[in-house]
Amino acid sequence: MWIKSNSFVFGSLSLLIAMQCSPGWSADVGTSATPSPNAPQLYTSGSLSAFRNDNTLQSPTDRRLDNYLNVDLTVGVMGMLPSDWGYKIYARGFLDRFDRVRDADDSVSLVGGSLSHNLADWKTSLSYENRRYYVGVFGPLDFTTNDVKIAASRNVPVGNLLTTPHVSLLYRNASNADVNQVLLDLSLDLELPINKTWSIVSAPQFRQYWYLSGANQGRRDSKYTSSLGVKYNITDQVGLSTAARYEIRTSNFSGKDYHSFEFGPELDFSF
Repeated sequence: MWIKSNSFVFGSLSLLIAMQCSPGWSADVGTSATPSPNAPQLYTSGSLSAFRNDNTLQSPTDRRLDNYLNVDLTVGVMGMLPSDWGYKIYARGFLDRFDRVRDADDSVSLVGGSLSHNLADWKTSLSYENRRYYVGVFGPLDFTTNDVKIAASRNVPVGNLLTTPHVSLLYRNASNADVNQVLLDLSLDLELPINKTWSIVSAPQFRQYWYLSGANQGRRDSKYTSSLGVKYNITDQVGLSTAARYEIRTSNFSGKDYHSFEFGPELDFSF
């Protein structure tokens, strides 16, 4: 079931990995973040984390404590177009696998692409993703979505503090009318270096959801997330961090409010 339902996305991943390993497509690790004009490059990024969460079902009353593993992998091609436009074409898969509360397991696979351009020191982008949501860890297909998103971000040094504000607006059209939505996402990445390898990190975030149809028509959710941790840069491409994260959701629909706390280590990489 898992292999059949993911043949397209993970076939794309396999093809991209094979291309990356071949001599003609080998990307320079040190320059993968800034592709040369007219020179497509393959890239890989992702994370592996293990967290302990006190509300795995995101419920206002049925709070269950459990540990879970999160795996996130992206493989794609990126390059530059004329007039300093950047592009990416990629495949991605991610999952949450819980130790005991298996009803909380979830997973997503997707293919997508984006165009980006710098405007007044802001990196702006327009992206499209076709997502497939599964029951459990790549079990039966639950629903699919077509997501269109516009986004902007920039780096703003404040003394020794590195700040990166992000803003995005997403429109989702799904096979399940209950999840059709518009999502506004505001976040701020903060990093305060202690020395060459250690830094203190935080990522406050606010998300506003407007549901458009189905059983959730008229629903409005607000989600607030704050985190604080310490990051160790193993190399320029690999980092290990530990973080504590608190999240709260409020809604105009009864039974949709919740709050949760989690903590744990996370390994990030980008090549």
